[in-house]
Amino acid sequence: MDIEIKGSLNLKFWQCMRKTTHLSDEPKNFVWDTNTLANYDKNASLSGTKIAIGDPAVKIVMPQDSYYNEEVLKKSSCNYLLVDYRDVFNDATKNVIMSKSNGSENLLRYFYPSLNKHNSSHYYVANASKKRNGNLDATFIMRMSEVYLIAAECDIYLDKTTESQQFINKVRSRAGALTLTTVPTIRTILDERGRELCGEYARFYDLKRTGMFKSNGYLQETHPDLGKYFKPEYALRPISTTFTAGVTNGSTYQNPGY
Repeated sequence: MDIEIKGSLNLKFWQCMRKTTHLSDEPKNFVWDTNTLANYDKNASLSGTKIAIGDPAVKIVMPQDSYYNEEVLKKSSCNYLLVDYRDVFNDATKNVIMSKSNGSENLLRYFYPSLNKHNSSHYYVANASKKRNGNLDATFIMRMSEVYLIAAECDIYLDKTTESQQFINKVRSRAGALTLTTVPTIRTILDERGRELCGEYARFYDLKRTGMFKSNGYLQETHPDLGKYFKPEYALRPISTTFTAGVTNGSTYQNPGY
């Protein structure tokens, strides 16, 4: 599907990152049938209606969106599939909602916002014969916001929380967010890094470096669906079996837990 960027206007952290509206680019118009309407709890009166090419096909709304309440009111009657955040994720239990109240599968759980922060039109031909293109715009060497967050983390270790707060607020001010007024902790840094560096492949190393993998407590608190499977030895990645198989005492080199 083609993507139209419709970021939340009142949550500045996400307004340049979220893809929440998908436009139909099917070879032909999509037609709602009775079974599909039932699967997504849509009004039966929509049967036979079409979604034309280029029209909104899927729209994801979140409570912080300025248009959230307006959209939710027409959830069952609008021609496009409206995915309400509260139908997908339970904030109280921090779990994805797998089933509907009647026990059937919650098909909306397969839809979620994606990132546009790596989008770019600056492509180069990597392999013409295989039609492979590359894009260096999505490769980060270093960003000033991460420099501030690194400094903020270091200041916390040095008990310089005032200085740490100032560095954090450099990032928050640039993002259009409210300034931090509470005393920052390592969890504060992790939250800021999670927002600022979302999708930049740093999270595993952030959690490992800050000791959040010494037990499954952090993941059980923040992501219980994942935390129930986590073991502390997972903080170390397994050494390739290609390497260990080529060494006579290869099992000696393998990390614990594997």
